[in-house]
Amino acid sequence: MKIYQAYMDVQQREFVGKDAIPYDASANSAPGTREYDLFKKLHAEPAGRDSREPWGLVSWKFEHKSPIDFAGFHDFCQAAFANGADCAFINPMIGNEAVYANGWEQGIHCGHTGIEKVASFLEEHLGIRVASVSDVNTFAFCNYFVANNRFWGRYFGFIDEALRLLDREAERGTEVGQLYSGSGRYQRDATASMRIFVIERLFSSFLLQQDDLTVAARLPSAIEFERKFGVNLGRILWNFSRFKQRAVETGDLSLYNIWDRQRATLLTDWHINIIWNLDDPFAYTLTREYREFEDMCNELFDESGSVPGRVLPGCA
Repeated sequence: MKIYQAYMDVQQREFVGKDAIPYDASANSAPGTREYDLFKKLHAEPAGRDSREPWGLVSWKFEHKSPIDFAGFHDFCQAAFANGADCAFINPMIGNEAVYANGWEQGIHCGHTGIEKVASFLEEHLGIRVASVSDVNTFAFCNYFVANNRFWGRYFGFIDEALRLLDREAERGTEVGQLYSGSGRYQRDATASMRIFVIERLFSSFLLQQDDLTVAARLPSAIEFERKFGVNLGRILWNFSRFKQRAVETGDLSLYNIWDRQRATLLTDWHINIIWNLDDPFAYTLTREYREFEDMCNELFDESGSVPGRVLPGCA
């Protein structure tokens, strides 16, 4: 098994896990290109990789987003493939999974204006299940997955067909085509096109349509929810996630309706902004500036967390 980790510059290279294969993605910076284009490149150039060997690629920010470290993910994937899996993945966006029915709904709510029209087009022409509910076993955003060639071949065929249809709409200048090729309206990267946000949501749609592939999802624990969101909000989101999972597993519409009613409060602006920002934190703590500050803190404070000996002027 080989897991590549992409980076764009020297600073990002420092965060590549010791068990990962560093992958220079600096040439992959166009507004409409992200992980999928790197997947295709790696698939076409399998240097040093056995054709039967599972492989995947994750972001340099894997540990910044994920509830587990890279080594833990590596071990999970190895165990999954030893047990016959075709694909193993982790969804770091555990809060979003807890409160959204699926990735398409999340895309509409978080401001990817027009993505619902792209989704409806794909539902009509490709048969994807836009309204289907995704639980922890199928809900994913960040494309943090490792797979064998059986899975990759099926996945590429599914995504490429969707992109072929959408590229044709873009060439025709239709509304759907213009939305797909236009801005993704992403606050953290104004240059990013809608294309990349469509592709990342198609992973879950693909999983929902593959009954004969074995997919292992790395499931988050209550402790991981609390570590990411704090004890109170973490416990709430953990309950929402497992309640939705039970509704999906049993097909019990009454359970789903209870979850749907209860989540309404968390989808208000105040609560959801907290969830969004804790689920996908800004990368400030990864900067050299912050890490130097953290080193200073470690030198300055004693084990109790207090500063020995000195009192600031005016604080006596």
